[in-house]
Amino acid sequence: MRVWNYCWFKNNCSYECKSSCNIYNEFKYLLANSGIPDGYQEPKKLYPEKIDLPAFRTLKAIKEDVEAFVNQGRFLYLHSANCGNGKTANVCKIALTYLALIANGNGFELDNGVYFAYMPELVLLTTDFQNEERKEVLEALMKRKLVIMDDIGSCDSGKFANTNLASIIDSRYRNKLATIFTSNLN
Repeated sequence: MRVWNYCWFKNNCSYECKSSCNIYNEFKYLLANSGIPDGYQEPKKLYPEKIDLPAFRTLKAIKEDVEAFVNQGRFLYLHSANCGNGKTANVCKIALTYLALIANGNGFELDNGVYFAYMPELVLLTTDFQNEERKEVLEALMKRKLVIMDDIGSCDSGKFANTNLASIIDSRYRNKLATIFTSNLN
């Protein structure tokens, strides 16, 4: 089967679907380099409980104006003590929407894109000096226009990792780079 039969934009695009389509190829490249887990690379239908409706409305508003959120370098801390109520799925939907908006004409520029970091893995990576991937990940965390730090506070990160994390957050804030945190901690 041809790759372009699986285009994310097929129903909302005026261009003819073909394998050389820049929109599809740029989106695919940005997504492949975003760190978004495979299970979240396609939007999931979410059914919020009544208590979560205000948060879902806020997230929907952010998603609908994600370019402003990113361009203003805003921060969002999304928390709930409940596991499995859609925190990660919602922020990944926001990220996918942003990637879709910048996919045409981005020129395959990763710094304009998204980086998803699962905190327990990030903590291991930032404390392993022998890991070759460490520099690339830290660079993505410092430069990408939108970073998602998933499950922040879910593990004991130790003094060194906390220092790294504080530096990353501070740098992102000073450089007006948008950051979304999810956590089970308020």
